[in-house]
Amino acid sequence: MRQRLGLGSEYLLTFDVCTHLMIHVARFRAFINFICTDPFFVPRFLLYGLHPRAMLPTILHVHRLLFSPGYPNDKLENFTRYLSESEAIIWVLGLILEFTDFRIVVQRGIIGLKGGAPDREKILILAGELDVMMDVRMMRCLAKRYRDAVRHVMNENAEVDVSSNVGYEVRREEVYTEDRRDGVRMVVVKGAGHHVQNDLQWEVGAQRVADFLQQL
Repeated sequence: MRQRLGLGSEYLLTFDVCTHLMIHVARFRAFINFICTDPFFVPRFLLYGLHPRAMLPTILHVHRLLFSPGYPNDKLENFTRYLSESEAIIWVLGLILEFTDFRIVVQRGIIGLKGGAPDREKILILAGELDVMMDVRMMRCLAKRYRDAVRHVMNENAEVDVSSNVGYEVRREEVYTEDRRDGVRMVVVKGAGHHVQNDLQWEVGAQRVADFLQQL
């Protein structure tokens, strides 16, 4: 693939090193955000005998980590009843090992096997403005890495503008912000926490997902 794309080994090596470095920094930042939000997690995890639910033992922890400050307690109680006893920490353990490659995702998902500039957005990154773990800065970095991968795979330095911000202009300013470039759409739902799909603003996120799917 490297020869077909006409990219030199030094060029690709630099991109690979930067990409892997950014991935490791992002993982570290997610853990730092979590520990800053819940500084007693480590001793509590040991006290609980390494039980997975030590991450979210009470409604207070669920509220603080997953939802916006204004989320009502009665909804929290109903939500916590369906929490798995083992799921809470599984996703954290899954971050330890690398499980994706930006260039492969771009080559197969955005550019396609036939090559050429992307004619529509193929990746949607949906973030909550008040997410305390995967914060907006981290998610914007993720969008940037995918966009950089698009330009590197195409061996171009200029942006690949394949979409426009048409429609929903007033609503966009009120409840979400949106950035569309290089086949990647980045949406930040204002006021939402980590659980965008279950937070008070879930309809805004669902609308943006539906809009993204309609343009595929």
